[in-house]
Amino acid sequence: GIYDCDSFAHYPLERYRFIAWLAWLDDAKGITFWSIIHLTLRPDPSKRPNNVGMTYVINGRRIPSRRWRIFAAGLEDYLLLLHASKLAPEKTRKLAERVHAAFQKPEFPIVIEEARTTLLEIIETTPSK
Repeated sequence: GIYDCDSFAHYPLERYRFIAWLAWLDDAKGITFWSIIHLTLRPDPSKRPNNVGMTYVINGRRIPSRRWRIFAAGLEDYLLLLHASKLAPEKTRKLAERVHAAFQKPEFPIVIEEARTTLLEIIETTPSK
């Protein structure tokens, strides 16, 4: 499996989506993302809480963070990769390798969205084996 334990928002958002693609390419059976919330026993009411979790409470409502939404998109991508690879294994691998090659480059957001669209097209148009 792939393990990522940085719970602070140090990484660009693309990393949180890419981890699922890397897991698929490495034939990992799962991925883990740790997230923590720092608490103190006697919080200082004058200071903003140090909430670095994947969700935040705003006006009494729990709101998913951008990191969580992008990580969830990566999980959806992983499921698409699994399904498409059963229908068109070579094409799916080439798409994933293209996404891997684009990681941390300016074109990454476009490449990953094009790959996702192509995965959906594979699933829609390829007859089941």
